[in-house]
Amino acid sequence: MNRKRLGGLIKTIEAEITLGIFDYQKYFLKSKSAVKFKEIEQRETNAIQALKAPNSPRLAEFADIWLKEKKIEWSKGHYDDVDGILTKYLIPMFGNQKISGITKQQILQFRSILTKVPGQKEGCLGPITHQPYYDAAKNVDQ
Repeated sequence: MNRKRLGGLIKTIEAEITLGIFDYQKYFLKSKSAVKFKEIEQRETNAIQALKAPNSPRLAEFADIWLKEKKIEWSKGHYDDVDGILTKYLIPMFGNQKISGITKQQILQFRSILTKVPGQKEGCLGPITHQPYYDAAKNVDQ
């Protein structure tokens, strides 16, 4: 009987995750992680509201705040990689633009420019380096 109930609960949770309506705290009331997930959700909500606001921040300002928030979540190596990409490529290109004003076309054009930039090894930057920019461009204007 318990396995049957648990199976139903798993299906419900998976469906909520798929629909994007899963509330961790609803199922795991006493979990310490619930507070952490709630904080992350609140930051995401605040970020979306800030980006849609007419006075949205410039990319350089937003990147600085975002990096500080992510520093505690990421390994030092990953943080350094992202910081390097921002500093070397994104900030010079988009740093003075408001985030809400950066278009999908600009991101795709920037991505094509990156394919011509010499990499650390032989050849130019590979898809791994500029894939995040392409992914971001797919989400612009949607």
